[in-house]
Amino acid sequence: MKTFPRFLLFIIIPLILGGNAACIHTYPKGEAEDPTLISLSLALSTEDYSAAQPLPAATYRFITVISNNSRVIISQESYITFLPSSSNPYIIKIERQLPPQRYDILIWGEIVDPLTHSPFHYDASDLSHIRILTYWEDKYTTAAQLAPPLSLRGETSLDPRSLSPNGNRDLILPVSMTNPVGMLSLQTTDAETFISRFPSVKTTPGAFSISLTCSSPKAESFNLYSGEPGNYTEGIEINAPILIPDPSASILLNLPIFANSSGEDFTADITIYNSARSIISRTRDINFHIKPGETCLLKGAFLSNYFENPIRVENEWEGEIIIDQ
Repeated sequence: MKTFPRFLLFIIIPLILGGNAACIHTYPKGEAEDPTLISLSLALSTEDYSAAQPLPAATYRFITVISNNSRVIISQESYITFLPSSSNPYIIKIERQLPPQRYDILIWGEIVDPLTHSPFHYDASDLSHIRILTYWEDKYTTAAQLAPPLSLRGETSLDPRSLSPNGNRDLILPVSMTNPVGMLSLQTTDAETFISRFPSVKTTPGAFSISLTCSSPKAESFNLYSGEPGNYTEGIEINAPILIPDPSASILLNLPIFANSSGEDFTADITIYNSARSIISRTRDINFHIKPGETCLLKGAFLSNYFENPIRVENEWEGEIIIDQ
């Protein structure tokens, strides 16, 4: 019986082990990069708001959240000054490269102060409970007053494992951004009459104020992850100062309202007070419909409605709601 020469084992075994070890690669090694990592950019586009309601260019803050298996792995803030539109996408470069796994991507956008980057209209410190700031109560400024309370939300996913092993690893992923917040705009038709009676409303902030009391449940927050409003509360009262420098400045209040995707019906009273908190005018039982991404415009003689007459408006959306007394 022939036996295998033992000395050959000392030659064959190192060759086998050495051959296997030569197939193992570890990245990064020195300045080498892992060729499987993804460099991701997001191309944000929106509806062309400039066609229906011209907006000035504004400074936006975008919060990008990238998750893998419900675990947040990237939360990144970006700032840019631009006019959002479908033809002018904004590119967000993700600062970290990503391994080839499946990712869920959410984006929140809002207008902020161009100098300090402080938010004008929303508190997004908790993205599961984004709140509307009552900025007019403590830091009501011209910049905040003129900045449209527009917000943007985008949602998409990415699975680069379907890419070819030799494919391009610099990806640009398109993301469609939509406005998840509806707007209530109050336009008075009797500004000239009110100015003639109370001239101080032209120059004295706080001489008069408007109060909107919502008797129907109203959402107090918005969940970026679910895309739906939450924390519904009844009897919400919103107060804001009135300043009418001339009769053409007839918008009394622009109020962002969280509503579900199909829209919600509301009932509210509008009251005008002087600085002594005496009632100057009141309009009761206004019914209106708020839908995300749309503006509900209420027109009426809100400043001189001295009688408490009930006013009804159609809930069906027609682009503009006019209150006739």
